[in-house]
Amino acid sequence: MKAPVKPEFGPTLPHMLGRRLHGAPAWARGGLGAAAVAAVVIVALAAALLVGKPSYSHGGALPFSFPYSSRLHRVAAPGAFVRLEQRRAGRLVQSFEVAPLRLPAYQGRMFGELPLFADGYIRRLRGALPGFQLVYEGRTPPTNPLGYQILYRYRGPGGVPVYGRDEILLRDRPDARNALLLVMRATPLAGVGYAPAVGVAGGPLTQIVNDFTFG
Repeated sequence: MKAPVKPEFGPTLPHMLGRRLHGAPAWARGGLGAAAVAAVVIVALAAALLVGKPSYSHGGALPFSFPYSSRLHRVAAPGAFVRLEQRRAGRLVQSFEVAPLRLPAYQGRMFGELPLFADGYIRRLRGALPGFQLVYEGRTPPTNPLGYQILYRYRGPGGVPVYGRDEILLRDRPDARNALLLVMRATPLAGVGYAPAVGVAGGPLTQIVNDFTFG
């Protein structure tokens, strides 16, 4: 049952369109109908994508959240908050991991300490990853100024090259010591051929980086 429209609100949109279209040619009425159907389909598809997209959120002292592609699947990761992987026939395609990180006590600005911490971190990577090669280290891009990144490559199982981007993210506080460590890795199966492309050249990892919120 339709509710009556009060006179002060004037005629409804369907009523006005009905009067205008009554005398319009058939092609105009058909075109408007097709446009309306197309608009409904677009809205429905957008809603389905938003509703069906998985996401992860974490609270506490280091709150963060992000949506991610259904191509990535959560796997166990001792010591980390969350780890996502995509594999193909058992081989790693790409992965994304978030872990807590505690920086040592320091004096002065936090960014003066990060290169010193990164030196020790890089040594640990070099000892753990076969054929490790450092590609770049330094501040994260201007879009995320409160961080430090380390780009590298190494040999995975079967000698397959693996490209990595590890980012240390800090809260905007003078004495920040609790941080997040983001570990992103991708292989040629993900269409990645060099370390700087990890997390920035499109695909599931880039989507996470773009939509990642911290704090």
